[in-house]
Amino acid sequence: MISRSILATTLIAPLALGLAACGGAAATTGIAASPMPQAAPTNTSIAGARALTAGESLDVVVPCGSKLYFGPFNFAAEGDRVALVTSVRSVSGAQVCGGGAFVDGDDVQQAVAGTGCVEHQADFASNLDYAYTPGAGGSTADPVYLSLWTGDGTGDPAGSTCGALALHLEARTLP
Repeated sequence: MISRSILATTLIAPLALGLAACGGAAATTGIAASPMPQAAPTNTSIAGARALTAGESLDVVVPCGSKLYFGPFNFAAEGDRVALVTSVRSVSGAQVCGGGAFVDGDDVQQAVAGTGCVEHQADFASNLDYAYTPGAGGSTADPVYLSLWTGDGTGDPAGSTCGALALHLEARTLP
């Protein structure tokens, strides 16, 4: 069975882009139909990180130049892991990029975890995984946090062409 996010990314999103280019109505998929919260995110620091539970999903609009934190993810044993699924889209259609990392309590990067660049309001799905493997040479950081930020893809997080990023985040596996 093909998942909805794969179907949307591989079939529906290119069709929507083609229709838009020809002057037709563009279809929206995934998080485009999800209601987005009106309040500004408050998880803009490790101290204010938003906790997640396994199976939980959330939708949030991330303004350009913003950085959000999720966690902490505490590990009990070698091989414990965090598995998150994301879907992102540009709210305005302008290119917007979602960078990210799994970081320790001092905000030091332990692993890359970005969501990619999108434009034209097409959805893009990705998996963000982190395994706790200090015995195999991996990081000994415990706990870790997911840090996600937005920018315009030029390295300037507050670039004049940067739009807001609609983020759908689902916690699949948590330690």
